[in-house]
Amino acid sequence: MIKHIKILAIICIVLNSKADTSSEQSVCINDALIQILKTDQSKKERLVIFNETSDDDELKELLSQLKQNSENTFYVIDLDTLWNWDRENEMRFIYKILDLMNRNYEVESLNPSLKNKYLIEARHKCKGLT
Repeated sequence: MIKHIKILAIICIVLNSKADTSSEQSVCINDALIQILKTDQSKKERLVIFNETSDDDELKELLSQLKQNSENTFYVIDLDTLWNWDRENEMRFIYKILDLMNRNYEVESLNPSLKNKYLIEARHKCKGLT
């Protein structure tokens, strides 16, 4: 009976240590992914996703004026330009810009091919935890 308890205890310890490693790797991948999304390279690859709201329409128009872009194609890095402009101009749009930025930094907002690319990169950065 004691032998069975010892074996059961050893199995629990092994499973628990594997779960800790998996949990650490998951945290590492999430952290790495967030860091990747903050890079200029990533910002230049991701199109801004606007909602169909008056706030987003207003920001899109403002971006068009700032970037002198009639095509209404904007990348996440353009939000930095908008942010900096607003800081120099009384910060009237700060909450609208923050809302737009938050939505565009969510992992769920990524298109599938970029999400896959960034996940591969994040996993590579966390390779030592497996």
